[in-house]
Amino acid sequence: MNSQVLWGGDYDTIHQLSICELIRPKNADFVSVIRYYWDGNQLNMETKLGSEDEVLE
Repeated sequence: MNSQVLWGGDYDTIHQLSICELIRPKNADFVSVIRYYWDGNQLNMETKLGSEDEVLE
């Protein structure tokens, strides 16, 4: 699945999901990856260590 907008967890049937957001600012020659994890209730941003650092609403 891909989208212009980050998915916010609207489906009752999705209990967990790993999400990668690809960022390419101003047509840069690189792409950055931001990883998120949907735990069935909240969308969490993952840190490099894999822990859930920030909860997004």
